[in-house]
Amino acid sequence: MKNINYSKATIKHFLDIARLDRVAWKDDPDSKYIPDGEHAWRLWVEHAYVYIATINNDIIGACLAFPLNNGDYCV
Repeated sequence: MKNINYSKATIKHFLDIARLDRVAWKDDPDSKYIPDGEHAWRLWVEHAYVYIATINNDIIGACLAFPLNNGDYCV
């Protein structure tokens, strides 16, 4: 079994996360052109909670959570 590492994403990760996101949605007909994908992930990494899973420094997954005003999180 490979070692999976988990860490908080930083600004240097947003392009790799956006690339992984495009792969995840590749079979959806609306995913042919997502003009703001990179921009959205950059903002989310800066202002929300984004964690990544990596193997040998390659991002294999990401989790996004938005803090809500009542103290809960939207995951």
